[in-house]
Amino acid sequence: MKYKTCELEKVLFTSGRVSHRKEGITFFWTGSSLEFIVSGSELSVDLEVPEDSLCPWISIMLNGHLLQRCLLRRGRQTLLVYDRLNYREPKTIRIIKDSPALLQNALYEGETLYTVTGISTDGSFTPLPEKKLKIELIGDSITSGEGLFGYPGLITEDLWFFTAMPDLHYGMRIADTLDADLRMVTQAGWGVYIGYTNNPSYNIPSVYEQVCGVQKSPSAVSLGAQEMNSFTSWQPDLILVNLGTNDAAAFVNPEYVDPLTHSHWKMHVNADGSLNHEDLAHIRHAAITFLHVLRKHNPAARILWCYGMMGHEIEDTLIDAVHSLGDPLVSYLSLPDTLTGEFGAVDHPGIPSHKKTADRLLSAILS
Repeated sequence: MKYKTCELEKVLFTSGRVSHRKEGITFFWTGSSLEFIVSGSELSVDLEVPEDSLCPWISIMLNGHLLQRCLLRRGRQTLLVYDRLNYREPKTIRIIKDSPALLQNALYEGETLYTVTGISTDGSFTPLPEKKLKIELIGDSITSGEGLFGYPGLITEDLWFFTAMPDLHYGMRIADTLDADLRMVTQAGWGVYIGYTNNPSYNIPSVYEQVCGVQKSPSAVSLGAQEMNSFTSWQPDLILVNLGTNDAAAFVNPEYVDPLTHSHWKMHVNADGSLNHEDLAHIRHAAITFLHVLRKHNPAARILWCYGMMGHEIEDTLIDAVHSLGDPLVSYLSLPDTLTGEFGAVDHPGIPSHKKTADRLLSAILS
């Protein structure tokens, strides 16, 4: 039998900032997912990828194990999830968006999104038990899972080696361990104040209050990406902020020249090799301002700012920003560096690094 997603509202669980419309459920961010329990021997899913979108990757999990990972094509399509399985056995299916909301590199730029419009099965659905916790995770390329599916030594940037698979990604690993509903707001190359290319518009606070502020294509806008996020409808128990890596990288990268205003932007290194105090002050101010925004929209949440994995150059600045709030529910955690043998593709943290980061965070969260 074929069902529209709107007919299954009581049995479909969505994780992430998604858009619910009569036509279907649209997924924007890395790690956003659709989860349900179903019986039956056959299962297929109807999806649609806008023509102005890049082709996104998804991972499909069956009872917590990878069933398939595939690249969606543009347009309408029906994806066969499985066929001829045990009819009576209930199966927990989870479809996870692996591709980042926005890809930006030297070769091309584009957005990835898709809409699940229907589900077909010869079985029946069972409601999922309620999650025990709600976690929001805010980050950059590390949290976008860049290089996590690829192999060490691979440098060419592409979409296929981004992943948010639960047994690989640190945030998803934490969420599964704690039985938490996880929402990610994460964009590769962006910082809390400035992007790694010294582009000042590449900062997460500027898009945090929208459903998916980084997506501005006609299709994304029509599907709700630029709408204000409904914070009252979903309040996290815990917010993890993993930002600062790109702000630190901007100090050693070339200046950015705005093509429209011709303004020059650059984070500076002093003659003695130290980081410029005024530029560090900008990062501190941006972090403090963002923490106030997080508290405004999430008044009861515990907030943990974590930083590391790819260096600790601006750690003192971030610690100072966190401590300046004097909020007992806001704290800082230093993350372990990624060591030789722990990298994935494009010199980003690989599976071993994500695992030890998850362990460090879990220890802090549960303490």
